Amino acid sequence: MKRAAQNITAVAVMTALLVQPAAAIEVGDHFSLGASVNHTVTSIIKKNRDGAEFYEEISESDAKEYCDMPVFGLAYPDLKTCVSKNVMKARKIVVECRQVTIRIAEVAYRPKVGGGQWASMKVRQNIIQGDELFELACGKR
Repeated sequence: MKRAAQNITAVAVMTALLVQPAAAIEVGDHFSLGASVNHTVTSIIKKNRDGAEFYEEISESDAKEYCDMPVFGLAYPDLKTCVSKNVMKARKIVVECRQVTIRIAEVAYRPKVGGGQWASMKVRQNIIQGDELFELACGKR
């Protein structure tokens, strides 16, 4: 009897370690991929413990907030130009928790050693700041 209870406890502990929480990402969430405009989650295709697949965009209000910051707005002659250059239509993003990969427009990014920057698997010079998005979709790594 005691042996059976130990086995059940061991199975319960192993199962708890293997089960990851479902992705917490929701419509309306904001995230950044670096020193740029905040991106907004506009619709969820699917989310589960393996990751999330969703559409995001940069809205006019997000672009305006970014352009109002003195450091970033200086690159453009006026607010209207800055906003129009930074608005982005919806695009699909896939975050794969188990593979620790972020796919944006068919380009896969993986974290560089030491964290922070995520490099494109095709062109290593293309980088994003993926930690915030990965945490939003998968929780802490």
